Amino acid sequence: MYQNAFCPISEKRVNSAVIRTHAIINVALLLVFLFSQNIFIAFILFADFLVRVLNYPNFSILGMAARSVVKTLGIKGNLENAGPKMFAARIGLLFTIVISSALLTGFTGFAMGAAAVLTFFSFLEGAFGICVACIIYPYFHRLIYRNKFRHAKSM
Repeated sequence: MYQNAFCPISEKRVNSAVIRTHAIINVALLLVFLFSQNIFIAFILFADFLVRVLNYPNFSILGMAARSVVKTLGIKGNLENAGPKMFAARIGLLFTIVISSALLTGFTGFAMGAAAVLTFFSFLEGAFGICVACIIYPYFHRLIYRNKFRHAKSM
């Protein structure tokens, strides 16, 4: 993991093998989406990210598939902090909202660009265990809390 990265902390732990397998499943679906532009795939991804963001990962169909693959293949994973993965799920949800909205409003090129970025992020997680959310979270955190601190100091 990154020594200088600042990640959201959670008491919950997740299996890295399941997370990476889930990301590979996302990559596969996103690649099919990029070639077919089938909006139902975008909706499946949206629903999966939404379930995870709402903190019901046991109801994630793609998560169930990932857990099944890991168990069937006997892949061992490490337990990792769930915080960055929860933040990543929020980013994934945002991307799937953008993708679906862009498709529904006729901005197909924009939808494909957003899908390509999400595919790349998922590929990095699945293939190399690189959590892009863990890398960008410190900047997001500073942006949010800097404004709160400035507001508090001016009072």
